[in-house]
Amino acid sequence: MSLASFFPDLSSDPSDDRAIATRKAIKFLAKLALALRNSGHPELNTIELVAGSLVKEQQVVDRDIRVRIIDPQKAEENIIENLLQVLTGIRYRPNDTPLTFALEIAPGPLLAINSFDAIDKFCSSLDRKQNEVLNNRCLKDVGINLDIAHWNIVMHNDVELIKARFTPNDILNELRRKCTGKYYHIFRRICHSHISGYHQAAHFGDLPIICDVYPTPPIMNKWDASFSGWINLLKERMQDQQDNINQYTGQPKYSGYIICELEATANTKNVTDTIETLINNL
Repeated sequence: MSLASFFPDLSSDPSDDRAIATRKAIKFLAKLALALRNSGHPELNTIELVAGSLVKEQQVVDRDIRVRIIDPQKAEENIIENLLQVLTGIRYRPNDTPLTFALEIAPGPLLAINSFDAIDKFCSSLDRKQNEVLNNRCLKDVGINLDIAHWNIVMHNDVELIKARFTPNDILNELRRKCTGKYYHIFRRICHSHISGYHQAAHFGDLPIICDVYPTPPIMNKWDASFSGWINLLKERMQDQQDNINQYTGQPKYSGYIICELEATANTKNVTDTIETLINNL
């Protein structure tokens, strides 16, 4: 279970009024999650956060929109610092399990974490910052929301991956290869997951679990096999966590949930068909 959100100014300078307002909003979400968890929703352990925008300022000049951009490295530093200030300000009761904050990659040139290279750098920075001083240990509660459709888009459009001739299967293998994998540090930060649900033209043109819109003629209830490798990766992430439970004191725990997003769903039958198809392929 989780609460979802999108605060574009998570990547703003921590001293900026918009960043201060964002931190207050996230702290409110944390209080809400804890209140709900203590009122009959014990599985509510995760706050979902889209990782902010690169847009610093917009101006309209002679009917043209001019945009000032935050440097991507600075945006990454801002995200971590804003999260640190949020995490150190949350007050838990003695027996409370800390909340996990799951950051989501979102494809698009104006979003702060918008490529696989950006995920790689962000997770490396989290590890480094977490180990700098004792007060930063709370960053162990920050992880990555593996949105399967978004990652699939990134895999096929990331310039660095294309240059390196890395395929999605190569990425999967490097994620799951314990300790020695190029991206194993990302694997250990996966703490939540999304899977898209219905319409190929909704939510960044996501992969639908079933398709009754495209192609023509429609293919009813056809499971897209490209999901299987990612779902197997999530199963391995859960198993790795269970096998090494005593070693997971420095990384976020995977929630165990796959959230099915159903934007632009036309009717209830599409919902039930999608959920049934997903369950049958888990």
